[in-house]
Amino acid sequence: MISNLIWLILAGSIAGWAAGKVMKGGSYGRDLDMLLGILGAVMAGAALGALDIYEGGFLGTVFVACVGAPPVIWIVRRLKKSWEKSTRELGPEPGSRPHPDEPASQQR
Repeated sequence: MISNLIWLILAGSIAGWAAGKVMKGGSYGRDLDMLLGILGAVMAGAALGALDIYEGGFLGTVFVACVGAPPVIWIVRRLKKSWEKSTRELGPEPGSRPHPDEPASQQR
């Protein structure tokens, strides 16, 4: 049980890093991609274990990590885009300074 978790963490961190490099849309940086990969690997391991599809082992763990990391990274990227879009639509908070990247025509 503990050894499977250790393998999931190791394989998940590698799978998260690799998924961050391969997936289009930019990376969150090595550390966050690895953390999201670990989260995806642990979630996929739990889900596949509950379905009696995953029993552990090195190759099974690598497979589960490669299956679990990309969807978690994709979901977090979609949530971030949605969050950024919703905050842009709301406009700046009263009394806040304009963002330096915002064109002068849009600054208030």
